[in-house]
Amino acid sequence: MAKRQNPMAAMMDIVAARESNEKQVHPLSAEAQAENLRVAWAHYTAPKSFKPGDLCRDRDGLGTFNDDPVLLFTRMLNPANEQDRVIIDDATRSQRWNKVDCVVARVHDEGTVTFFVHDSDLLEPLAEDV
Repeated sequence: MAKRQNPMAAMMDIVAARESNEKQVHPLSAEAQAENLRVAWAHYTAPKSFKPGDLCRDRDGLGTFNDDPVLLFTRMLNPANEQDRVIIDDATRSQRWNKVDCVVARVHDEGTVTFFVHDSDLLEPLAEDV
């Protein structure tokens, strides 16, 4: 059985690596990074047509989930509605969102459902073959 490294020692290794004089090199070239950003921006700014009840997921590369859940698009938020405006203000202030404009739901393994605010530009329709 392999010996596990002490978590504090692992953290110190990370700190030491960051403080070393070795220059960190991004795995992609500057041109590839720029192209990825252009493609992401094109998707982000393209008009979306989600309606309540649509199944969707986070778009690869833009998403906020690590486990790629299936999401249910519930509704768009209306900034002209006082209650929705409070929801939007709270989310952008406390959760570090750039934009919040919709409510989505997800089902957890134990059968519970969570509703939360999200950015519709980070979503894409769930593939029809799922």
